[in-house]
Amino acid sequence: MSYDLCVFWLEKAVSTEAALELLDGEECVECSPQALGDFLGAVLADFPALEEAEESPWAGTPCLDGNRIFVALTYSAAQEFTEYLLQLAQRYELALLDYQRPLLFLPPKFSEGEKGRVVCPCLPIDMAASGQLLEDLLPLVVGAEEPFVVLERAPHFYMQCYWWPEGFDLEYRDGGPEAHFASVAKLSLAEVLQALLEYMDGACGWKARHRFELMEFE
Repeated sequence: MSYDLCVFWLEKAVSTEAALELLDGEECVECSPQALGDFLGAVLADFPALEEAEESPWAGTPCLDGNRIFVALTYSAAQEFTEYLLQLAQRYELALLDYQRPLLFLPPKFSEGEKGRVVCPCLPIDMAASGQLLEDLLPLVVGAEEPFVVLERAPHFYMQCYWWPEGFDLEYRDGGPEAHFASVAKLSLAEVLQALLEYMDGACGWKARHRFELMEFE
């Protein structure tokens, strides 16, 4: 058994479902051989092929398969090396698909301006915010350890949610602990996702739909 990823080139942003369908076909989108080759070279320079190392994160040595790179990690190395591979893919403007979750990470070129960062310790993720990332990520928090997501717009300005079996807590901070508010009632996944998307885009409809109260910190 291996923990499977795929790194590939995208000409336009797609959903996770579309990426799975795309990669399941015989032909992928038009690729950038230079970016894929540079990525693979950098990976194997840091972590040599399976047959060349006594200890390795690979369940099988990564290789270029047409216009994509399939990566098979050992489960013991999955968390640490998925983060490493994601950072490297972002550097080369490549997409990375995690088949297990499933979760698609788009390259930075598709970011529509600076919309903050998304942090999720349980996966772990710390990267530029996007609507697609939030839509894919939030369901994965349900039932996880450290089940929370933070969307930070600027230092001390953020929205965060925490999952409980009975629903989500939603909080936001506008500058400091004296302006930190929490939802009065538990919210559904759909309600929290809508609030996060609006907050990311600078909209404030979420404030009108839900009641919040000031949190007190000792």
